Amino acid sequence: MTNAMVTGLFFLRFTQVDAPLRFSRHLCLSTWPDGHLSCRFVTRDPSYWLKVSYAMVLFLDEEVEPGVWQRRVHPLALLNTTTPQLHVTAVLSHRLTPASPLVQLGLAAITAAGGALMVLVEGTDEVTGSPLLQVHHYRIEDILEGQRFTDLVSIDGSGRRSVDLDALDRTQPLRESAQSNLELHL
Repeated sequence: MTNAMVTGLFFLRFTQVDAPLRFSRHLCLSTWPDGHLSCRFVTRDPSYWLKVSYAMVLFLDEEVEPGVWQRRVHPLALLNTTTPQLHVTAVLSHRLTPASPLVQLGLAAITAAGGALMVLVEGTDEVTGSPLLQVHHYRIEDILEGQRFTDLVSIDGSGRRSVDLDALDRTQPLRESAQSNLELHL
């Protein structure tokens, strides 16, 4: 009986088709043109992803010669591209610098060219050792300018940390955020 149950659970794990990561509905763009573009995601899966790598890319339709259009891929450099272990939540951020394709092209031109952003998260399942890959697409219209994500992690009275997975999409204006941070340090 126990053997059959373990086999069934293992089979269930291998055939699981739902996406374990839930991405934020929006990207936050702190300030233009020298801030950060960020997305975040959470998982309710109790297991860990191991040897995780992240990527964020900009897709753009470009006319490479008269009448010939091609979808070009522009990688966006991330502050952190890997982690040995992913559990519960992560934030991916692209620093806007003069070398950033977002700054070089501008959001208006990217929107006019049908631009889109894609986030890739790749790793290994700690239980099965099988490869994991999840992809999420954002439209340029999904970018919230002058916003940052609110905190997901809080510390209770006994010092234990907890993550509010339902706060995934909560953002706040930077001015309000700066005021809150100032009040915390006073």
